[in-house]
This record gives sequence, C-alpha cells and structure tokens, in this order.
Amino acid sequence: MSIQKILLFFLTLALLLGVLPPTQADAQDDGDVGLQARPTLLGVLPPTQADAQDNRPPATEENAAVVTAWFDLILELIRQTPGFSPPVASRALGYAGVTAYEAVVPGIPGARSLADQLNELEALPQVQPDAAYHWPSVANAALAGITRRLFANGGGAQRAAIDGLEISLRKRLATQAPPAVVKRSIHQGRLVAAAIYAWSASDGGHEAYYFNTA
Repeated sequence: MSIQKILLFFLTLALLLGVLPPTQADAQDDGDVGLQARPTLLGVLPPTQADAQDNRPPATEENAAVVTAWFDLILELIRQTPGFSPPVASRALGYAGVTAYEAVVPGIPGARSLADQLNELEALPQVQPDAAYHWPSVANAALAGITRRLFANGGGAQRAAIDGLEISLRKRLATQAPPAVVKRSIHQGRLVAAAIYAWSASDGGHEAYYFNTA
C-alpha cells in the first residue's frame, strides 16, 4: 500500500473523529479560548552542497512501512494503555494522522498543508527551501514524538515500545540518506510533532484518559 493511501485514510479519520471544529454550544461552554500564535520554525541545519547533489525522491515515492509500523503500535497501545475509551482512542488516531500528513506534506508535489484549514490550526514548522529531506526519517521522528505525548500516561512497557520502535526505524533509515539530511529530517519531524500536540491541547479532550480509569 502506498504512503498516499495510508495518509489519506488517517487524514480522513482525523477529520471525522479527532479534529472537527467545535459546535456553537461548545464555543459558549468553553469561552473564547484560542491558541497563541506559533512562530514558523526552520530546521537548524542549513542546506549544503551535498544537498544540491542529493535529489531526494518525493514522499509519494517512498513506501508506507514507517507509517504502518507506527499505527500498528498505536493500535496496540490503545489496547494496553489505561483510559483509552473509544473517544480517547479516536482522538489519538486523529492527531497521529494529522501529524503523519503534516510531516511529509512538503514532500508531496501539489499537496497543501492543513494549517488554516482545520479549526485553530495555525502556522506549522516549515522546511528549509532547497534543502533535502528524507521523508521516512521525518515521519519516524514526528510519529514518535506525537505518540509519546498522546500516550504519556502509559507505563514502562508502553514507553519502552515507543522508544524501541523509534530507535529501530532510525537505525534502519540512517543508511538511506547522508547524515546531515537525516539529522535535519529528524529535527523537522520533532518540530511538527510538538506543534501538533500544542494545537491538540485546546480541544477539550486533552489528557482525557485520566477520566476513564474507573
């Protein structure tokens, strides 16, 4: 299955379950609470001469192994982690789907970020113009970052599973691009995960797993 089909599925899930705009009643209950504007961040590694010679393929030409591995783990974490009732689980899947999409959307020709399209989702970290990125490494770092945050109430076994998958995939992917490209890609993925999680915290379902433990 291509990465486009995987992302389309989880993006649809995100729109349907995780990140729908609040109703008018919700707005009256919650008051006028908005997210602070988040600055557009650039990766810390500037383009090098090697980047110009290293024409990375677009994200659409990469396979979906990284994304599939992370969502397989997320489904297992939902079963194992306390408090993940169906609404909490669907929320986690939704935000993970948006994170996966936003991690690689700069590498999909003609695709558009969801910033300013989803409710209160403002500017997200941008890639450096003309710099090379290894999209599987971006996706791995982003999905590791968001999964770690969404399942913050997990025990040692859950944390070890998240860390183990991230490290395993990182080692496997490290040989597929120059070190500077991989490092820049990991940094970009972490920025995306942090931004999506910050956005998620204002939706009324933040850390709802703590209320489903009875």
